[in-house]
Amino acid sequence: MFPHLQLESPALDGDVRLSDWETAGLLHPSLLRLAKVATVDEDLVDKPIGRLSKRDLAAARAAFRGLLAAWV
Repeated sequence: MFPHLQLESPALDGDVRLSDWETAGLLHPSLLRLAKVATVDEDLVDKPIGRLSKRDLAAARAAFRGLLAAWV
């Protein structure tokens, strides 16, 4: 399906490595790539693939604030 994500690859602004990826229900070490956000119609989503822990959600919010601050 998708090649395995190489977490050692160069990071983009807004990348957040998930500390609790296993707890989130993900199969592999993962990251959020906030610099490449897309919207999807809710009817096209079969099921969620995971749920962020409080720690990862806080990291994502901080990274997102940092991205927004750079744009304004």
